[in-house]
Amino acid sequence: MNAVEFTLWASLLVNGVRSSELSLKMPKRQIIAIGHTVVLTSWIPMNTTLNSISWYKENSGQVLMYSGRIAANDKYGERVGLMHPKPSSDASMYINNTELSDSGRYTCSVSVSIFGSDKILSGGTDLDVLVPPSTPKCNIIGNQYFGNNVTLTCHSENGKPVPGYTWKRIPSKRAFVFPQGRNVKMGSLTLINLTEAMSGLYNCKAENEMGSASCSIQLNVMLPSNAGIIAGSIIGVLLGMCLIIAIAICFCRHQKKKKAEMEQYLANDIKEDAQAPTGNTWAKAENSDIISKNGTLSSMNSTMHVYKPYPNKPYPKKPPSDTASTITAMGFLPDLFLDSSISCRQFFLNTFTMLLHI
Repeated sequence: MNAVEFTLWASLLVNGVRSSELSLKMPKRQIIAIGHTVVLTSWIPMNTTLNSISWYKENSGQVLMYSGRIAANDKYGERVGLMHPKPSSDASMYINNTELSDSGRYTCSVSVSIFGSDKILSGGTDLDVLVPPSTPKCNIIGNQYFGNNVTLTCHSENGKPVPGYTWKRIPSKRAFVFPQGRNVKMGSLTLINLTEAMSGLYNCKAENEMGSASCSIQLNVMLPSNAGIIAGSIIGVLLGMCLIIAIAICFCRHQKKKKAEMEQYLANDIKEDAQAPTGNTWAKAENSDIISKNGTLSSMNSTMHVYKPYPNKPYPKKPPSDTASTITAMGFLPDLFLDSSISCRQFFLNTFTMLLHI
């Protein structure tokens, strides 16, 4: 061992550094939100000379290499690079616009020269690209009636890791205590035996390591009287609409039937009036000459059959239908709807107008 090598060994021993303890300083795990830039740190020991740097991703191969100049994998393009163009003690690599596929284990391998010999130092770190929760959607399952049970649901479509959920009432009331029916993982909150005091605005917060998002929903507990009035009104309107539509259909069918009967009656009457006469309209007498020798009309005895039209017969009056009598008696429709002269189309227009006024 010459004097130079002895001096170097002495210097390392004084600083408590041994060759067997040389290694890269790297964190075990790093996390980053998707779309952000992450720096995978790797520090080279002092008193060494850097020769080359290589970064690898497990199951994906080489990401970046440096040996006088930087060369990145085409898969990453310009998204990756070294923190220093000419590194000496810092071999850290950055990744821009991180994606979910960037998650994995990365290994840094560095070739250094120490005490006149080359040595390979390596280390690894795990990268987790996480996703903050998306804005959740709040819903209420169940009828908001006094004494019923309802479940408030909250769910975020995106989030890595899966977010947890927290419910609270706004504004918070000390007298109100949440029941046991809560599911932090699923984001549900079950309210049992609703009372008017439970009415209010409820807020759900979805949260994970990368951030949080929230949504709100209004709960309005209706008293039995209010619920009955609303339900009765809705049912009454629906029944009224169905009854009016049914009457309109019956009216149109009655009009069509009446029209068909009238056409049949007119056809039969025309056939009866158009009978042909039984004999000639004129007759020649036995002892008469039609034209005299001098070319003049001498005599003509003829009997003309005079056609006498039938006297005007009024159309028979048909008794009112049972449907019209029932409608008139019950007073469901105005007199305009019972006018037999209006068409089915006009009747439907009148019916539609009534529905708009309900």
